[in-house]
Amino acid sequence: MRWRPWEIAYLEAHAGDGAEAVASHLGRTVNSVQIQASRIGVSLRRVWECPRCGQKVYTPLSGVSGWCMRCHLAESRDTAAEANRRIREKIAAEEREIAAIKRERQRYYSDTTRKRQKLKKLRKSRES
Repeated sequence: MRWRPWEIAYLEAHAGDGAEAVASHLGRTVNSVQIQASRIGVSLRRVWECPRCGQKVYTPLSGVSGWCMRCHLAESRDTAAEANRRIREKIAAEEREIAAIKRERQRYYSDTTRKRQKLKKLRKSRES
């Protein structure tokens, strides 16, 4: 069966949907679609368009985000960087608290030592 002009136009316009999708829509076999695409020099390589960046990619969009891998990984990286920043802030706050406790503890030790020395002097002066 000969290919009609509108079928060839459809094939050219929707080649990125893949041979199976075009064949299903036109009611032709996948093999005949592949042969006709080869004859007119059209690639049937499946193409997806990322809704975030608009780029056409040859790998399926992410099942999680629905974006191309570049956008998905960039978002994942940004999310991880934000989580890392929050954890670093918590660690820094905890380290500041620990340092404050250590300074306070040291003040108590120093104060205790000074008082013991004073008590020792007082006992010596009482004995003399």
